[in-house]
Amino acid sequence: MTDIFKKIIFGEILTRFFLPFDAANRERLNPEYFRWLNDEIPKLADEFIQTNKILESDFVKGLNKSFQTHRFNFFASRCVLEYMIKLSNLLNDSLADSAGPVVLEDNAIHRFAVERFAAKFKISPKVQWKRSGLGERLAQIFWNILFCLAFSLKNGLTLRGPRESYKVMREAVWGLYDVGGYYFHDDFLVDSEKIKQKSFLLFSRSIPKTGARLKGYEDARRSPYAHFNLQKLSLGVKPFFGRVIPRYILASSGLLWKELPSGNFTLFRAIFLYFAFYALAYERIFSHYRVTSELGHCYFASNHIAEAIICENYGTRYYLMHWSDFSIESNRWTVSNLGCDKYLTWGKIHVQGLSTPYVPTGYVFKRFICDVAQRKESVLAELGLPNDRRVVSFFDESFDEICEMTPQHFVNFWRTAYQCALENPNVTVLIKPKAAERFQQLPRPLKAQFEEIRQGIKRTTNFYILDEKKYCFIEAIGVADIVVSQGMTSSSTIAIICGIEGLYLDEVGYGHPFAKHFKDKIVFADPEKLLNMIKKILIGNENPCSSIPAELLREYDEYNDDRGIDRFREILAAGA
Repeated sequence: MTDIFKKIIFGEILTRFFLPFDAANRERLNPEYFRWLNDEIPKLADEFIQTNKILESDFVKGLNKSFQTHRFNFFASRCVLEYMIKLSNLLNDSLADSAGPVVLEDNAIHRFAVERFAAKFKISPKVQWKRSGLGERLAQIFWNILFCLAFSLKNGLTLRGPRESYKVMREAVWGLYDVGGYYFHDDFLVDSEKIKQKSFLLFSRSIPKTGARLKGYEDARRSPYAHFNLQKLSLGVKPFFGRVIPRYILASSGLLWKELPSGNFTLFRAIFLYFAFYALAYERIFSHYRVTSELGHCYFASNHIAEAIICENYGTRYYLMHWSDFSIESNRWTVSNLGCDKYLTWGKIHVQGLSTPYVPTGYVFKRFICDVAQRKESVLAELGLPNDRRVVSFFDESFDEICEMTPQHFVNFWRTAYQCALENPNVTVLIKPKAAERFQQLPRPLKAQFEEIRQGIKRTTNFYILDEKKYCFIEAIGVADIVVSQGMTSSSTIAIICGIEGLYLDEVGYGHPFAKHFKDKIVFADPEKLLNMIKKILIGNENPCSSIPAELLREYDEYNDDRGIDRFREILAAGA
C-alpha cells in the first residue's frame, strides 16, 4: 500500500499505525528519550484513555457487543499506546533544524500528545494543525464502507464452507529446510504424536519479496504441510452476509455516526479500520479451515488482538509465546494489553504486570539445546569447528532501535569478543550475529573501527563467525562452555537456564535482577572484568552461575526439567 492510498482510505492517524517502529531519524535516539518512551508513554496513554473515557465509550462497548468479545478494550488501549509512541517519534524528529512541521488534525489525542511532549522536553515541536469538517467525517464513514466491501470481495466469494480441520495453525516465517540448524524451524511443534504432520497448518500473509519470510513461504509451499497464502483466499458467502454486512459495515457505521461531533471521531475511525484490515483477512481463513489453536508470531503490534477476536468468534484458541528475557525494566509496554487466550511463558518473572492469562511452561527450547550439548563433538564438526577446545559463544544485539544500546556498544562488544580470542588462543571464540550486515548501519568513524576489528578477526585462527542464515542460537548455545550477551539480552539467560555459564556485558546499565545481585560476577559494565571472569571459568577457578539461588532460577524457568516443549504441544493440541 502506498502512503497516498493509506492517507486517502485510512486517514492520518491510521497511516501512523502502519509506520515501522523505527521510522524516526536517528538523531532522536538518546537515553533520555528512550527512558521517556519506556517509562512515561505507557502512563500517558493510560491517562489519555481514562481522561477521555475511551473504554467506556459507546464506540468500544458497541464493538465488543457486536463481535461478542471484551477484547476491544485491549485493542483500543494498545492502539492508543502504539500511536502515541510513533507520534512522539515524529514530534521529536520535527525538532531538527532541517525538519518541516508535522501535519496533524486538531483532535484530542494529538493535542494531548503535543502538550505532554512540550512539557517534558521544554520545547514545542513543529506542528501544522488542520481541522476536519462534518462533510469530511461523513466521507470518512463512506470510505470505511467502501474499504470493507472492497477488501472482503477482492478475491471473490465462495459457496463452500470450511473443508478441513487442523489442530495448530502458524505463520511460516523461518523456513523448514537448510536454515535454522536442527530445530529452529516453523514446524518445531510437530512431534507426530500430540501434533501430527497432517494436523499442522502453515500460512503466509502474502508472497514476501526478500528476506527470511520469503524462505519461510517457499519452504512451506514445497513441504508436505498444508499451506495457504492469506492474500489469495476468498471469503465465504455466509460470513459476508452474516458477519461483514451487519458487523463491519452497518454496526461500525452506526457507532461512528454517533461519534461525529466527538473529538475522538478520527481516533475511533482509525481503530476500527486498523482492526478491519487484519480481521477481514482472518474471516477469509475461517471460510476455508477449522483450526483448534493458532500460535501467534508477534505480540509487539496490536494487530494480534484483531486476529484473536476473529479466532474467538470461530472457536479457535489464540496463543502467544514469548521469546525474550522480560525481566529488565525497559520496554515493558511490549507485553501490555495482550489480547490472546493465553500467553505461554518460561517463568513468572517475565510477566510482571501482565493482565492476560499466562501459563508458565518452562523454557520451550531447553531440550533442543541440551540435545546439542550432548552431541557437542558431532555438532562442532558440522559447524566446521575444532572439537578439542573449550568454546565461548558471543551474541551481539541491535542498536538504535527500541533499546538503549548504541553503535558504540555494538563495536565495544565485537572488540571484546576479538580480545577474548587473542587472550585465549587455545579456546574457540564463536560469535552469533543477530544480522551479519548490521555493521553497515554504523556511523562512519565507528564503521572504520569495526572494519579494523574484522580485519583482525580474519588474522586469528580461533575466532569464528556463525552463519546466521544456516544455524541459530540453539547450536551457538548448545556447543558453548560460556555464553556472553551484549546487554541484558536473552542468550545468556537461556544458557543459564540450560546449565551453561552465562555472562553479560551490560554497558547500558539495565535494571535486571542479575545486574542488581551479581554485579561483576555475572553482569559486567567493564569489558576487562568480563574477560578476567572468562579466564577464571576456563581454568576452573570460578563457576559464577552456581551462585544463582534455585528459587530465583525457577522464576526464569518454571520447571527443572526439559518438558517445556511437551507442555507447549499439549496446550496447543487440546486448545486448553
